[in-house]
Amino acid sequence: MYTRTADTKTADRIYDPYLGLYIKKLLPDPGIPILRKIADKIWTPIYTVSGSEKRLADTLRQNHISNYYPRICSIISNRKYENKPFFPGVVFAALTAEDRKIMNENFLVREIPEIRNSETEEHIFADICFMTMAEHISRFYPFTFEKEFRCPQLAAWKVTPMTIDGFGDCRFVSNEEENITQIYFNFKTIAKIIKFNLTLYQFRSLLVSKVL
Repeated sequence: MYTRTADTKTADRIYDPYLGLYIKKLLPDPGIPILRKIADKIWTPIYTVSGSEKRLADTLRQNHISNYYPRICSIISNRKYENKPFFPGVVFAALTAEDRKIMNENFLVREIPEIRNSETEEHIFADICFMTMAEHISRFYPFTFEKEFRCPQLAAWKVTPMTIDGFGDCRFVSNEEENITQIYFNFKTIAKIIKFNLTLYQFRSLLVSKVL
């Protein structure tokens, strides 16, 4: 249950009117990019050899190609954490046809899939927007992988879906009786699901700090 140990105004706390007390303020990581659609370019996953993601991202930057190399904080063992590639072997880039040609000739590139319709393009962009959200959350609450999405069907559980432009799949599953919230990010582009387990107090700190 909630405690009132945080019920004091300090520089690192923010007032939560829902709880009626000051809670820890979470600051977004400035190293995580704010992604935007770019005219005449398509955000596309570029597949490389696992372990070469940073080198590929650097090469894209040298060629003035906007890219996103997602890194996320995960649990290793015994409460040890590590920032590592979100999806090993994948970097996202906003590409033109000419960019594709340049990158296809780079030895680091294994495959650049062809994006054939606007719906797939929207799915990819929604997925990478969710990735930035998951990256921010992981800085405070490291994630765990789930093989499949299992949504509790008990009456006490409330499921709230979130979409971006009608695409993507992010779900908040909460139970006030058990003081728990689960956040599921279902990344269809890469076919992975990431799950965060939070207390309602932690979840409120994300909302009030506007990290989500």
